[in-house]
Amino acid sequence: MRQNTTRYEPFYLMYGREATIPIELQISSQPDSSEQVEDLTATYFKRLYQIIGPLEEDRHKA
Repeated sequence: MRQNTTRYEPFYLMYGREATIPIELQISSQPDSSEQVEDLTATYFKRLYQIIGPLEEDRHKA
């Protein structure tokens, strides 16, 4: 839940990502082939940058 004063969720400010709910753990993330592994790696680094990139700035804003 977003806080009114910071406009951010406390979990995000602490860990740099949105909280994972149990149903999200049920979704398979295992690739089926080497091509998918390469796609998964690219997706991983893209997502990592999306998470870490704005985190410091958001913490300062909060």
